[in-house]
Amino acid sequence: MPNYKLSFMGGLLFSWYYSFSVGEIYKTIFLATIGAIVSFIVSYLLRKIFKK
Repeated sequence: MPNYKLSFMGGLLFSWYYSFSVGEIYKTIFLATIGAIVSFIVSYLLRKIFKK
């Protein structure tokens, strides 16, 4: 891989990494967890309802 492509990719990755704050990452993890739990509960309840 040529040096200019490697330096472009490295700069892109570092600029992407520093554009997010730690608080945003924690918020994203929290919201994804809540979404997964709600999705599981809804699918479980729907399965119970329609199984009868």
